Amino acid sequence: MDNTICPKCGIILSPKEENELVFLDCTVCGYRKEYMDWVEHTCVECKHGKAIVLSMVMNEEDTTTMYKCISCGMIEKEGFKG
Repeated sequence: MDNTICPKCGIILSPKEENELVFLDCTVCGYRKEYMDWVEHTCVECKHGKAIVLSMVMNEEDTTTMYKCISCGMIEKEGFKG
């Protein structure tokens, strides 16, 4: 199972930063876990420097990588120049 999906509700968990630590929170059921696999990525919207990586398989040959900002929640597709 994807580690950014709530095991209870099945929705995408929201990243939050507290005291230099990153947590994934479920806005529906309250599930929470510490997230260690964040990456350094500068958000195009708020300029925050931490994000979680989301990968989506589009078809057998194509996977899209996205970064979700820990501060504002902006999702940016890798290589997308919107």
